[in-house]
Amino acid sequence: MLVAVRKHPLALTLQRSASMSNIYYVYFYLRTDGTPYYCGKGCNGRAYSKNHTVPIPKDKSKIVIAEKNLTEIGSLALERFYIRWYGRKDLGTGILRNMTDGGDGVSGHSDYTIDKIRKNTKIGMNIPEIRAKLSAANKGKKASPETKAKMSKRMKGENNPAKKLESRIKIGLKHKGKIIDVETRKFISEQTKKAMNKPDVRNKMLIAATKRKGIKHSVAHRAKNSEAIKEWWRKRKEKQMST
Repeated sequence: MLVAVRKHPLALTLQRSASMSNIYYVYFYLRTDGTPYYCGKGCNGRAYSKNHTVPIPKDKSKIVIAEKNLTEIGSLALERFYIRWYGRKDLGTGILRNMTDGGDGVSGHSDYTIDKIRKNTKIGMNIPEIRAKLSAANKGKKASPETKAKMSKRMKGENNPAKKLESRIKIGLKHKGKIIDVETRKFISEQTKKAMNKPDVRNKMLIAATKRKGIKHSVAHRAKNSEAIKEWWRKRKEKQMST
């Protein structure tokens, strides 16, 4: 049974004819039983964006626009009212999975803006001056033991992208034919010497070398890797031909 979302009389005074300032709305995500589990405000396609702290309903009929043609202030006020009306699960006051009381911020970035920021960030990271500034800003900062433990766990075993065959092939292709200039080679050499002068680093290298020594992959393992490489190249070729 679908539970109707309650409307508040304040909406009647906040709604206006559609204009540039009246483009906001308040929306709900409904459970299968029709009860709302999330309330938000936005404009354009915000209600259908995947950029949320909760999963959006796969069934689009479970996304309900409760109030529309609102100013941003009006939408913030109504969002706050509805969250207070239905209550929050984390506080034990109701059924919504919102983590705030609402009405606590202006409109967020659109998907287009987020995509633009992502692209500009990638471009910026290829500019030496910007990279130098970021490096200087982060110099001397140390991660906490908890953060280090999380990072270590994330990169161990199969979670490490560098250990995946497809990633290794891509990395190899990316660097194939590249010529490292004299300055870079000198820098790498100096950093390696510094690292090897540290006892803990030397011990780790020796232990790793001892573990690798004498290891031989089985015929089946080599055949499996060979087939995987062939399959990857086949898919890559098909993709190139289709574009």
